Amino acid sequence: MTQTTTDACAICHAKFTKSATNLAIYDCGHTFHLSCVLKNAHLYNSSCVTCSSVQNLNLKPNLGDDRNIAIKSNIQARIKRRQMTPTVEPNWFMRLMSAISPFNSPPQTITDYIAAGYKLSDLTRDGFTPADCVQAKMQWSTLRKQYSMAHLLQFGFKWKEMTEMGIKSRNLNDFTWSQLKHGLGITANDLLKLNMNLQELADLEYSTHQLNDLGFNWDTFVAMGATVETLAAFKLSAQDIKTYFNPTVHQWQAAGFYDKNRLTKSGWSVDEVIRVLPQATARGGDGRQLRLTF
Repeated sequence: MTQTTTDACAICHAKFTKSATNLAIYDCGHTFHLSCVLKNAHLYNSSCVTCSSVQNLNLKPNLGDDRNIAIKSNIQARIKRRQMTPTVEPNWFMRLMSAISPFNSPPQTITDYIAAGYKLSDLTRDGFTPADCVQAKMQWSTLRKQYSMAHLLQFGFKWKEMTEMGIKSRNLNDFTWSQLKHGLGITANDLLKLNMNLQELADLEYSTHQLNDLGFNWDTFVAMGATVETLAAFKLSAQDIKTYFNPTVHQWQAAGFYDKNRLTKSGWSVDEVIRVLPQATARGGDGRQLRLTF
């Protein structure tokens, strides 16, 4: 390869700085600003701007060891430029022209981009962030209908933006356990703030260990209305409850586990519950012996 690197970008004609990392070097040796290449050459799959006028080499730029740094730097520059540029609200004439000839109207806002079916990677490249979705008062359900959860998380959505955009407890089925716990750092308190009920939590089909790992304890379940009837939806065993949540005698009793009829109607194994429950001789806080209905 012949080294033909000059001291200036052939696109914008600005000179390169000594410490420049914002460079794209083609196999032919020509060097350009990465931002100029991205703006004029459809990302990384175009031929050299200088050589293409002479021959169709179909060369790909070599972005070098600083490729990721350069790309991130370019995106951050676009984000900053967008944030410093005031948003122009479309007037009635602009909306009319957009309705008459929608295909001739380039997208301006993030709402325009999403309505036009752009990929989230395109939005990232053009400097949009999840904060723009929040500012545009977009609904989480709208985005979820159009994009996969993996792409939304890759775009950079955090739990804070999701809640600001109106995510509901019913939307939690869209996440995997790993996405919720490790990707977003969700806790039991975060879920409770969505006014989640026990049936919705049970529908997630998390294991007892996973529930415990999220921070659910017996007091949390009680606050959500835990009884022998509502807990039956989790398909937990009485031994699971004792191992992971260890209710007191009074908590077992308050939830109805000392009532044989309620246990039977709710589908619990009465024999197993009897083996797990604390001794029937336990006394209440006022010193009276608990009255069991077995």
